[in-house]
Amino acid sequence: MVILGLYFGKKYFFPAEEDQIHRRMDELAELISKDKDEFIIDATKKVHQALEFFLPPFQLRLEGDHEKAYRDFDVEDKQRIREALVPFKFKYPKLKVRFQNVRITVEKTKTAASSTATIRLDYDSESEGPVYDLYPNQLGWIKSKGVWHINDVSIDMRAPD
Repeated sequence: MVILGLYFGKKYFFPAEEDQIHRRMDELAELISKDKDEFIIDATKKVHQALEFFLPPFQLRLEGDHEKAYRDFDVEDKQRIREALVPFKFKYPKLKVRFQNVRITVEKTKTAASSTATIRLDYDSESEGPVYDLYPNQLGWIKSKGVWHINDVSIDMRAPD
């Protein structure tokens, strides 16, 4: 019983790098999500907290059906991340963000990692009611001052075949 307690205590208080990243992904998804009754000030605070997950210089790649958009964000451009998150968060009365099918690979140095997942967005559409969208994505991670931060995002926005 003591050994079992020590094992789970170690796992909780000293999580593996993969577990730390997975927790960060869950925290970010929660911050981007929005409850129907969420006050604007609370939603704004969550966006501000979500910005702390990104470490400039930051690169974002969105791939669509007709074009590719590559955008490099530098230190001053956390504002641009906010400009992208705010309309997204306020577009729907209720928004639930989840990362599914998560795979995390940590480099041997334990200072860089990558993750692949599917972003699931559940929301209410005025014309269709409750719907969801799925977007494959890849995140690049950098460990800075003991905390994992995102410095690279690639999202496939193409319609599924």
